[in-house]
Amino acid sequence: MPYRFYDPHKEEMADREARIKAELGIKEEGGKDKVAPETFKTSIKGSFRQGLSQGLFAQQQRRKSNIRVIVILVLLALLAFYMLK
Repeated sequence: MPYRFYDPHKEEMADREARIKAELGIKEEGGKDKVAPETFKTSIKGSFRQGLSQGLFAQQQRRKSNIRVIVILVLLALLAFYMLK
């Protein structure tokens, strides 16, 4: 018995999903999608070091900003001193 309502968009989407799953090596077993472990690399490897380097960069930027603020304050203090003199 044919379907009562036909949705061509849904069928195209299902075909694309099946094609992509076949390309990626995703297998359906028992109604659940399983991914073969050799098909992709984990994103965990090296992420700790990457986070550390970003924290170090932010710390360096914060230090540079603080130095700029101090230099500006010193220049303003010198300017005020010479104007009041």
